[in-house]
Amino acid sequence: MAQFSLNSEQVDEFRRTGVVLLPSLLDRPTLDSVHEVIDAIVDGAPGEKGADAILEIEPQTDDGRVVVRRIYDPFERHQVFRDLCTDVRIMDAVASLIGSDINLHHSKLNMKPSRVGSAVEWHQDLAYFPHTNDDLVTGLVY
Repeated sequence: MAQFSLNSEQVDEFRRTGVVLLPSLLDRPTLDSVHEVIDAIVDGAPGEKGADAILEIEPQTDDGRVVVRRIYDPFERHQVFRDLCTDVRIMDAVASLIGSDINLHHSKLNMKPSRVGSAVEWHQDLAYFPHTNDDLVTGLVY
């Protein structure tokens, strides 16, 4: 059994509900590194040429400041996201659910600003990313 494998109750919960929550799976230094890189991307990208390929901006501003809605392909943009996506804690948990033959389909980082933000209506991602193999999981880090 891998060090961070899910227990049978967690696997059963996932199979029953389609969701399993893993509070405190990641430690503070890992999350601090991720936040530092997010801040650097957000602070630097709006002025960059071709920034619309890096991120999406909210239509409203916050007291005149640009508000980032989404960072595209963070896995491709910075090592800290590659480290996060391949972190043994996450990989062991995912392997507990679908086995060890794991591929990353894509990555994105949705921002949730406190005072500004466009609504995202309920939807199913399968229409955007169709697959014939339903052994898929989505990993969210809040």
